[in-house]
Amino acid sequence: MIGWIRRWTAALACALYWGIGGTAFLILSLVVGPVLPESASRRVGRALIQFVFHWFTRLLSLFRIAECEMVGFEKLDACRGGLVLAPNHPAIWDAVFIMARVGGLTCILKAALLKNPLTAGGARLARFIANDPPHEMAKRCVRALKGGERLLLFPEGTRTRKKEGVLNEFRGGIALVAKHSRTPIFPVIVETNDDFGSKGSPAWMPPRQTVRIRMTVCEPMTCGENESAHAFLDRLRARYIEALSGPPATR
Repeated sequence: MIGWIRRWTAALACALYWGIGGTAFLILSLVVGPVLPESASRRVGRALIQFVFHWFTRLLSLFRIAECEMVGFEKLDACRGGLVLAPNHPAIWDAVFIMARVGGLTCILKAALLKNPLTAGGARLARFIANDPPHEMAKRCVRALKGGERLLLFPEGTRTRKKEGVLNEFRGGIALVAKHSRTPIFPVIVETNDDFGSKGSPAWMPPRQTVRIRMTVCEPMTCGENESAHAFLDRLRARYIEALSGPPATR
């Protein structure tokens, strides 16, 4: 009984947090977004998102909903210039934990999220990039990387579908970005012990156990000068398959 109360109290607290936060971001983007210069809007929006996501992850930990072990992220602290963080995407919360840890990220997100009241305000204020149309997305990503920005780009394009196995097929956008920007792609291997937040799983349904997440930043990969985008995409996906085919790191 106590566990049931804790789980549903946590679900209500998280829903309120997202609802209030999303509404505040929407109002802020409508009021100050049009008057802020683009660079200032990016800085303000991304700093606020990191702050809000940081405290949301603390809320998840407080209620023993989810805990995340982040391995190898110090590699990013030593990097200068543009780079791409490329996680596999088993659950809806992956981006939250990463953006709470790594500041200033340009997130590549579904175009539909720019129309969702809970996500549109923050995404527009932070000047995130929609993934549709794909070629326009790739061009904007290359420009951002050459300007020294750091991108968060999910190669699968959406959460992993169980029927696809450990990974969906990769979208070609990340390979085009790697080929034309010549910036490093850092694979991030995300492992979890629970289906909470997965494709087809209702986000409002609290898990019965604490979700253990492990995110590991691998050594960076770059597209070779004479390597085709297709060949790089296959080589990149093989890195994830190899890592995810071993014994699970989460407990």
